[in-house]
Amino acid sequence: MYAQGGIRPNARQATGNRRPLKTAKDWAVSFVVAHKTKGRASLPRDEVSYHLEIMKLRKAMLYVKDLERMKRFYSEILGATPTNRDWTDVWATFETGGAQFALHAVPGDIAKNIEITSPPIPREEDPVKLIFEVKDVESERARLESLGTQMLRRPWQKPGETCDAVDPEGNIFQICSASSAFPSHSG
Repeated sequence: MYAQGGIRPNARQATGNRRPLKTAKDWAVSFVVAHKTKGRASLPRDEVSYHLEIMKLRKAMLYVKDLERMKRFYSEILGATPTNRDWTDVWATFETGGAQFALHAVPGDIAKNIEITSPPIPREEDPVKLIFEVKDVESERARLESLGTQMLRRPWQKPGETCDAVDPEGNIFQICSASSAFPSHSG
């Protein structure tokens, strides 16, 4: 599979320079060069074709226990209604100006074992946080509070830039301004 009797070339042999492989793109270049040259001197860098494409986020989805309640909540906060026409009893898709946002009902036999408290306990340990961009964080925070949404003002979050909130099932999401350099971490 690799040049020189099946042994993977090192970065110097493959790319013709002395830096180590650091990224997937570097490795792809070393593989393509080694494969095309079959052990001969490497190809000039401008002759190497990159076969890696950046993946685009198409949809972000949350699994939810109470689909109808969560559809109402996200319809209200996003100012949008679900756009899907099929599978509406288990699925809801929202157009959010970029990647779509979707809700998917957890199967009933699993959902019956999930307990949601009122108010919901923020799921601080979940590895995912959705981040929604808004024009004015403080006015949006006030609007969400008026709707009964639990807001979490983190010590590291600058007013006007970012603010965390909790949906009815405890999922933490964030609102941020377009001017915030990076969305804040989840603490």
